[in-house]
Amino acid sequence: MHYNLIPHLTEMMKCCTVACFFLQLIIPTFLFGQSIDKHKDIVDGEAFDYYVMQPKLEVSGILLLLPGTGEKPKTIFDRTSLPEIMVKKGFIIVVPELRNSLFANQRTINRLNKICKTISQKNNLSNLVIGGFSSGGAIAIGYAEHLLSIDTKNVLKGVFAIDPPLDLTRLYASSERKINYECQGLIKKEGYSIKRQLEKSLGGVT
Repeated sequence: MHYNLIPHLTEMMKCCTVACFFLQLIIPTFLFGQSIDKHKDIVDGEAFDYYVMQPKLEVSGILLLLPGTGEKPKTIFDRTSLPEIMVKKGFIIVVPELRNSLFANQRTINRLNKICKTISQKNNLSNLVIGGFSSGGAIAIGYAEHLLSIDTKNVLKGVFAIDPPLDLTRLYASSERKINYECQGLIKKEGYSIKRQLEKSLGGVT
């Protein structure tokens, strides 16, 4: 009785290929990845978290990365390679907890001011770059405008935003359309969430 080993060998080769692929993804991060430290602070009587990736080289500046609505801060480090790229250039990467902010209101500005002051004083830095994703991008632009209005030392060196909802009237209309969709689940829930946040912050949009 002959036993055909070819199908089994082929399957084993496939498994080995998949295993090697995942090892290539895991090993560099494990061996060479930077550590991410969690910090806590309090502003206006409210506690919040932020995450910091510290470069091993000489520090040259701060990159403040702002997540989108409902996104956990630490997921930014997995979502994009930007932190790894910039930390190798000497930037401290800071990702704060925003708690569903859609724009740079005073509470959010106060938090970001406290974080930037803490990191800057600790590392004797004056170079700041701000960026954000989705609503975090809108906050990044709003906070940059705030800094430029009071900045006399040219601390802010750059700002970028990826897919930011800058038109709040349009965002409000979009949330109402999502609520009126026939489908249930996340889309309708997101519509209600955005509408409530805007109405709470701005008293609605007219």
